[in-house]
Amino acid sequence: MSPSLVNWRSFWILWVGGLVIIITLVSQNDQLVTQLVPRGMVDHQAAGTADRVDQIHRSWVELGSMRFARIAMIFDLLFIVIYSIGGMVGGMLIRRQTRSAMLKTLGSVVFFAYAAFGVLDFIETACQGDPALRDRRR
Repeated sequence: MSPSLVNWRSFWILWVGGLVIIITLVSQNDQLVTQLVPRGMVDHQAAGTADRVDQIHRSWVELGSMRFARIAMIFDLLFIVIYSIGGMVGGMLIRRQTRSAMLKTLGSVVFFAYAAFGVLDFIETACQGDPALRDRRR
């Protein structure tokens, strides 16, 4: 990570920017609610199998919301990247700006927790969104 990015201003821009994206997505979730998917994107995130994801995508196609769902998935990926980088920057700043061994450890834990969240959630979202993002016919 570039040293010029590791400052409190960058942290706040990235971290709050990520929160703004996810709050906006959550506020629009009702566009993805169907009888089969009563919790919208939450059900998509919780889908445990590819078959379940396909069922959810078909219900969104029938509702006419697949275009919105694609956009929401792209913004979800954007949220994951921005928010995770913001959290990692925060962890680096905590670690760098303290002399306390406990706070240095906390900074490292924060850094690695956000890194793990970013990698794992990005993979999960990309895998679930891949069929929808590839198939433009729906």
